[in-house]
Amino acid sequence: RYSAPTTSQPSVLSSVVDPWNFWVYRARLNGSLSAESRSSNYQFNPSVDVSRVTETWKFTAGAQSEYRSNSFKLSDGTERNFILRSVDANTRLVRSLSDHWSVGTRLAGGLSEFRNQDAYGAADISAEYNVFPWREATSRQLIALVAVGARHYEYGEETVFGRFEETRPIARAIVAGESRLQWGTLDGS
Repeated sequence: RYSAPTTSQPSVLSSVVDPWNFWVYRARLNGSLSAESRSSNYQFNPSVDVSRVTETWKFTAGAQSEYRSNSFKLSDGTERNFILRSVDANTRLVRSLSDHWSVGTRLAGGLSEFRNQDAYGAADISAEYNVFPWREATSRQLIALVAVGARHYEYGEETVFGRFEETRPIARAIVAGESRLQWGTLDGS
């Protein structure tokens, strides 16, 4: 059995016995397939997420991928195949400042053939307010978050603006909620 280390301030989380040491892992796999005499398509979407929330820190990381293939047989007998791939990965580290306020940083990267992105990378810093106390973050959250940062793109083909790469400032404002109950999880943003 694992018992979380205690801190100088007694807390709810420090007295929890957790053999996973507050780590939560999620793996998902979605897919679809359809076919007719002259066309077929399939889609494959794996993803994995990991998170850890303690009295002081919240860490999340995830990766997801999509592979989509469409094939068509034309009236002249030729076949056309279209394949689109995308990969996204991100990580976020948040530090609690008080029962309700926290600051964090987020890094992300990936590629998307559909969006003409051979590669992209993003980084930002954020401030977050949670209506519920930080110690309840593993069971329920209602947050408002603002973030500023930058995103860099490298394109596979020249864009309509004549660019092969560019860096853009970004700003995000998010309101999101999550509640974990015995029968499942409700979330939205």
